[in-house]
Amino acid sequence: MSCIRWLPLLFLLWGIYGLGQEGLTVFAEPSVALNYRVGPHLKQNASIRSRHFLVRDGESFTQTRQADLSVYTSYTWLGNSGVALGVMYRFRDPFQPGSGNELRVTEQLDFRRSFGPVRLGQRARWEQRIFQANTVHRLRYRLSADLPLQGEKADVREFYLIGQGEPLLSLGRSRAPQWDLRLTGLLGYQISGNTRLQIGGEYRWEALNTQTRKVLLWLTSLVLTL
Repeated sequence: MSCIRWLPLLFLLWGIYGLGQEGLTVFAEPSVALNYRVGPHLKQNASIRSRHFLVRDGESFTQTRQADLSVYTSYTWLGNSGVALGVMYRFRDPFQPGSGNELRVTEQLDFRRSFGPVRLGQRARWEQRIFQANTVHRLRYRLSADLPLQGEKADVREFYLIGQGEPLLSLGRSRAPQWDLRLTGLLGYQISGNTRLQIGGEYRWEALNTQTRKVLLWLTSLVLTL
């Protein structure tokens, strides 16, 4: 149990270590999300996030890369399983003209199970990334663990940890298959009964099967629940 407790922190330290690696691209990614119920088993999530360059090609600078708007609708049954459908639109042209915007449609299955204070989750996603010239299909599987740092659950003004690992496979007619891997570590703080703040890092290996690119995202998210 003690190993699981410190796993998210190890992911975060790994990301900090990555700052010293050559060829690393670093982004800051703040976001705000709103969760609200529309029925006993039905809920929705709406979010806005943006991504900003901090380091690229060994040079430090700040530049906005993109902004995302997304809405997900999910249905939960048996208390620990669910299906979801989501739509996201990514604005990149306003910040990098000629890059092209993206429409993304997502189908999702998720399962959760608790072992004392530790909650384990599995999430499978199939995404259709629709660009102006082509469509890319992406398969994703995420394994996550979260736990409070005090007691059996994170009460108001208490901290919690989240650790996640996720491989991704991208497929498209005009491109070779691409494998990615992401590791994420987050520290969360329960500000109030319906508001929490999460900060941490996500380390990405992109195109593992071809020419690997290394990316580090510094994540900050404010999550509101109605």
